[in-house]
Amino acid sequence: MKSFKEKGFYEDAHGEKIYKQDFKGVFIAGNSFPLNLDFENLTNNEQLKLKDTDGDGIYEAELVFNAYDPAVHVSAE
Repeated sequence: MKSFKEKGFYEDAHGEKIYKQDFKGVFIAGNSFPLNLDFENLTNNEQLKLKDTDGDGIYEAELVFNAYDPAVHVSAE
C-alpha cells in the first residue's frame, strides 16, 4: 500500500509491476466452500477479500466453513 501511495505501483521480487489503478485487493482462494479457484472472478466475491477494517495495516477476512445447519441433522427421537 505504501508503494502505491509513493510510486503509483507495486513491484514484486521478479520486477513485475502492479499499478494502483489495476489493483483490486488481496483475495483468498481455495477449493473448500466458501472458497473457490475461479481466479478471474475472485473480485466479484467480497467475502473473500482481505480488509483492513481498523487502519492498523493488518488485513483480515472472516470465513465460515461447515456452518451448522440443523436441517441436515437427524433428530434423536
